[in-house]
Amino acid sequence: MLAQNVELLSDDQIQTIHEASLGVLQEVGIRVLNETAREIFCRHGCQVNTQTGNVCFPQELVEKWRKIFPSTFRFYGRDPRYDITIPDDGPAIATTGIAPDVLDIENGERRRATSEDLSRIANLVNMLPGIDLFFVSTLLSDVPEDRYSLNSLYISAKKCLKPIRCGVNTVQNFKDIIALGECIAGGTEAFQERPFFYFGHTASISPLTINNESTSMVIEAVRRGLPSMAAVVPNSGLTAPLTSAGTLVLANAEFLAINILIQMVKEATPVIYYSLPATSDMRNGAFSCGGIESGILQMGCAQLARFYGVPSGGYAGATNAKLSDAQAGFEKGMSPMAAMLGGLNMVMLAGLIDALMVFSYPQLVIDSEIGEMIKRVYKGISLDNDELALDVIKTIGPGGLYIDSQHTLRHMRTATYFPDIASRQSWQKWWDTGKYDTQARALKRVWNILAGDNPDAFSPDVDAKIRATFSDSLYVSV
Repeated sequence: MLAQNVELLSDDQIQTIHEASLGVLQEVGIRVLNETAREIFCRHGCQVNTQTGNVCFPQELVEKWRKIFPSTFRFYGRDPRYDITIPDDGPAIATTGIAPDVLDIENGERRRATSEDLSRIANLVNMLPGIDLFFVSTLLSDVPEDRYSLNSLYISAKKCLKPIRCGVNTVQNFKDIIALGECIAGGTEAFQERPFFYFGHTASISPLTINNESTSMVIEAVRRGLPSMAAVVPNSGLTAPLTSAGTLVLANAEFLAINILIQMVKEATPVIYYSLPATSDMRNGAFSCGGIESGILQMGCAQLARFYGVPSGGYAGATNAKLSDAQAGFEKGMSPMAAMLGGLNMVMLAGLIDALMVFSYPQLVIDSEIGEMIKRVYKGISLDNDELALDVIKTIGPGGLYIDSQHTLRHMRTATYFPDIASRQSWQKWWDTGKYDTQARALKRVWNILAGDNPDAFSPDVDAKIRATFSDSLYVSV
């Protein structure tokens, strides 16, 4: 693996951001809209203004609580083969979510996403080797809002063995999802031991606000012992200072506040420095999540995460492109690579285009390949005797060829990464076989996967048990 991470900032600069964040938390504070959270903060020594809801954090309190953050976060799959612990097993590649629209798989037209789309996406994620974590990618236009979480997790788990993330918006949804997990796992104890659903919420709203509903869900998840992540989403120029340094200070203060709350609810709860930093295009105010600044900011967040001894993850492969074109390629390549080199342990990049508003089937396949290339870089170079190849170099000597050596034959399947979508054909071969561009090749791969069987889908018995348990709550037939 990489011998060391690329450091965007010096140790002194990281300390400066940390101290600036402490100053913000103590002198400016966080507006906390959730009454339960305010009570928890007050009980543990924060200064709470009951009229404004503003909470200020004494520096010594922040230092005390941030030192108990656990150093790892484990994702469980429905099958243990897909378990991932970060940072040890990183970088983990994840899909992004949750888009309201999709590009139709047959005609390419933009439309609202449905449960059938999510079923297809889950099937694809299950089969694509470059994707490790399934963050539910789309909303469901054909399911009532109060049943969205249950239905989306049922659809996703039915087709995909990998760890699955979703959000919830009511306590009843939590109860339903736990019951669903127990049905799938085969009992309460089995699901508690390996909770293969986990939850992500944007409880921290920039600038410097902890909201109400999402915070209630974070608290509920932590109390129930369910894996949960609280995102910080500063937007430079709109909800955060336009400068990268200012955005990092603000994001870091928000990260500390929401994750200290999590520890106050239940000490030693695993956390992730989970972020979506982006910039605004000052020419038109556009949300520029595909800008290279997103990668730069993620490098800074990853370095801050190492300072606090916690794993890091976030959106590093967003794009403002409307198609799987060259813009999507360089935006989804450059920022994730920068973030990974900077030490980001979970890279969310797969599936979405148009500033996270649209899911694209071919883009998911392309992003899986990008993910595999990122992992290849992270793997680095081995220097054992066989890899150094000194005996082969001496044997072949000047002017020779290595193509027919046993050393080459021995390493030909492992020394280089073989892409499935990127074309390496000659011009003539490419021309004679249909002149397919990258998007067309990726779409062909989509259809090939969907045309095959999914051996990992629920058995008929498990599916029947789930449908009987939730006969009045499941609105999908996929």
